[in-house]
Amino acid sequence: MNFHIMSAELIIRMYGAHQIIILVCIQQSLRFFQHMLNDVCAHHAIDRTRVFASGTSMGNLMVQYLALKKPQWLTAIAPTSGIIHMIGGEIMLNLDDVKHRDRIDIPVWMFGGEMEAWLLDWIPAPGNRTGKTLYAWWELNQMHGDPPTDFTDSKTVMERWHDWTYEKDGIPMLKFTGIDYYPHGSNPEMSYRIWTEFFSKLSRSADGT
Repeated sequence: MNFHIMSAELIIRMYGAHQIIILVCIQQSLRFFQHMLNDVCAHHAIDRTRVFASGTSMGNLMVQYLALKKPQWLTAIAPTSGIIHMIGGEIMLNLDDVKHRDRIDIPVWMFGGEMEAWLLDWIPAPGNRTGKTLYAWWELNQMHGDPPTDFTDSKTVMERWHDWTYEKDGIPMLKFTGIDYYPHGSNPEMSYRIWTEFFSKLSRSADGT
């Protein structure tokens, strides 16, 4: 089952002439999601080893935070039109409850479009926003070996889709897809790929791995 979650709790802070919208994910938001998940599972035949989350734009930040804080609640996430290092989202990595999270791996597939330069970098590179986000998840998912240095490896191109895939023990643990001439948002083709190539192939075992 997919849950699309967007937090309504925002703080607008002024830095010079710029407004940076920073998502504040507090325990109330987590309690809401946990209550919703438990309620759905109590009233429907839900496989708790296969719970997935996807969100677009600001919804991406809430999904990223859920995975950062409570990876054991989810099987995998697929944030679209968004990364961690956007409009202040990187502050999530410095929150105490994230720094002391359970060290549980969670597969992540993120998407960004060529026409979203105002928000993210659709081609990851060391030092840019998308590259920093991939490095963050590389560490959080305890990937084997050193992270990529120039992102020229592990890339495949299928028409307008540019996929970077990094596996851990045979599992596509970290993925990013940049899409040619694509604006902010999501579409049915993206949802189809997320389900058929990613969510449908993943599950957690009884011990949470």
